[in-house]
Amino acid sequence: MPRIDIYDNLNGSFALEWGTFPGITPASYNVYQNGVEVQSVTIRSATVSGLTQTTYSNSTIAASSGNSLRPQNMPPVGTVTPANTYAFYVTAVVGGIEVARTPAVTVTPNPFSIMLTTPMKRPFPYPNTGSPDG
Repeated sequence: MPRIDIYDNLNGSFALEWGTFPGITPASYNVYQNGVEVQSVTIRSATVSGLTQTTYSNSTIAASSGNSLRPQNMPPVGTVTPANTYAFYVTAVVGGIEVARTPAVTVTPNPFSIMLTTPMKRPFPYPNTGSPDG
């Protein structure tokens, strides 16, 4: 059976691609996310979107946990909401009947980059290897 290649688009979507099913000429393919059909396509690729990424909200304050008075996430204010994990598999459809299936692949979307600003003064040019003239 073919395996699914999954590429994270870093925007809450995945691009899925898979190889041919040996000895089968499918009319279409059904794409499943967590056991639920989300797409039916006629080519060997699909894009699944609307997935939950890791997010950070600096307008909330995380509750203390354990014996600590300080929240366990960084920075000390704000909360991080983790991404969901998704399982994908694809089935080959011949004559309206699913006849073969790829192995399931479990993935978690990566977060988009969150830029943090650190107030820092650099007294010397980078790299600090001596004179700027060499």
